[in-house]
Amino acid sequence: MSFNLDYVQRAFPQILSYLPVTLAITFSAEILALLSGLGIAMLKRRKIPVVRQIIAVFASYCRAVPTLVQLFVAIFLFPKIVTLIYPADEFGTLIPGIVYAVITLGMNHGSFISEIFGAAFDSIDNGQTEAAYSVGMTKFQTLKRIVLPQAAVVALPNLTSLFLSLVQETSLAAIVGVREITSVGINLADLGYDFLETYIILTLIYEVCSFVFGRIFRTLERRVGAFKYRAAASGKRLYRIPVKEENAQ
Repeated sequence: MSFNLDYVQRAFPQILSYLPVTLAITFSAEILALLSGLGIAMLKRRKIPVVRQIIAVFASYCRAVPTLVQLFVAIFLFPKIVTLIYPADEFGTLIPGIVYAVITLGMNHGSFISEIFGAAFDSIDNGQTEAAYSVGMTKFQTLKRIVLPQAAVVALPNLTSLFLSLVQETSLAAIVGVREITSVGINLADLGYDFLETYIILTLIYEVCSFVFGRIFRTLERRVGAFKYRAAASGKRLYRIPVKEENAQ
C-alpha cells in the first residue's frame, strides 16, 4: 500500500477550510468553561450546604464519566428537558449538534476549572483581603483588584494545559454531526479508503494548533508573571497590598 500524495494535496485544503468551525467550538466551550468554573469556585467558597452537595455530584460526574458518554447523555437528555418546558414546541428535536458539543465540553472543563480556581483562591493570603476591607474596599472591589488578578496568575499554567486538551476534544463534535476538521477528514477518507493520509493531515493540523496556542499562553504566562511578586496599590489596579511595611514598623 503506497502513500497517496495526490490525495493529501487535494484533501488538505478541504480539511483545513473547516478549521474555523473547530476553533469556534473551542473558544465557545472555553468561555462557557471559564464562566461556569469561576462561578462554581466562588459558590464553593460560600460553603452553602445544599449547593456544595450539588457541586460535588456534578464534579464527580464530570470526572468519572468519559466525555463521549457525557455527550450522548446531552443528546438524549436536552430534547426531553426542552419538551417538558415547552410541550407544544418541537425545538427540542432540532437543537444543532454544535450546541451539544459546546455545552458538553464547556461544562466538563468548567468542573476542572473550578478546582483550578479553587486552589488558586486558597493560595492567596487571607491577610490581603482583610487589609483590603480595612481600607474601605467592598467585596467586589477586593475580588476584582486583589483576588482575581493573583488567582489568574496562579491558575494560568493549568488553564493552558486544559485549553490544549479542549482543542483535541473538539473532535468529539463529529459524533453529533458537526462538520469540523475530524468529521470532514473521515468523510473524505471513506471515499477512497485513504485513512492513513487523512489522519496524518489531522495530526499536522492539531500539532500546529497546539504549538501556536502553547506559544501564545507561554508568552502570556511570562507577562502576567511579572505581577506575581509586585506590591502595588493604585487607583485602578491593586494586585498586592504592601502590608510588610507595617510589620517592619
